[in-house]
Amino acid sequence: CKCPNAETNTMEITFCHGVCGVGPRDLTEVFTNINTFLTDNPSELIIVNFEMSVGDATPEEVWEIMKTDNGVRQKTYNHAGGDWPTMGELLADGKQLILFEHNHNENCSDPTNPGCSPRIETFFNHAVETTWVFSNVEEINDYDRSCAEDRGSGGLKYFYSINHFVTATFGPSKSSADVLNEIDSINNRVTECEKLTKHKVSIFSVDYWQRGHLPEVAQTINKSRAKKTRNTRSRFLQW
Repeated sequence: CKCPNAETNTMEITFCHGVCGVGPRDLTEVFTNINTFLTDNPSELIIVNFEMSVGDATPEEVWEIMKTDNGVRQKTYNHAGGDWPTMGELLADGKQLILFEHNHNENCSDPTNPGCSPRIETFFNHAVETTWVFSNVEEINDYDRSCAEDRGSGGLKYFYSINHFVTATFGPSKSSADVLNEIDSINNRVTECEKLTKHKVSIFSVDYWQRGHLPEVAQTINKSRAKKTRNTRSRFLQW
């Protein structure tokens, strides 16, 4: 988001949720914390997908702030085209951070275009996702609809992203997350979506990840895929 700073009477790049002032977080502070976590956990990898939805913030402006942290700059993967590396290859190269964006007004398929950055890829150039509009758990359990391709459909994509959360009238629903983030719900959605679409699920998005068992399920799926395809390239589940 690009929002007004009342103290400095200027516009600043910050995190928010749909509207300036809702869920504000300082960009530098957030990525300082992320860098500390990645340094302390060298086997972990984080994907960030910026929604450029408020103000006229650009990927270039976001990266200009982020790159002032040497650790963040060094850990961020720069995709130069072609096949995406496996998690193992990324970690072996010291790359633990992948940056995407969506909803930016300009076409950043060419990162040299004004406002773009080669370190922040356009998400739907590389991924297809399910719809994110679910009003209740039952709609998510309607797999014929909830697994279907939505944004990013068309063409060869390397990532299949599942949205597994309910957006209630006043925002995210904790009660729905308590149901959806349980082992059976996650496993059933992954299994049925892969069966229906013939895509391997690579990104699984939830609200309130601390509730339920998503990290454990992701690790179990990754271990299973690693055993089956140890000597081949494969996509791994991110959360």
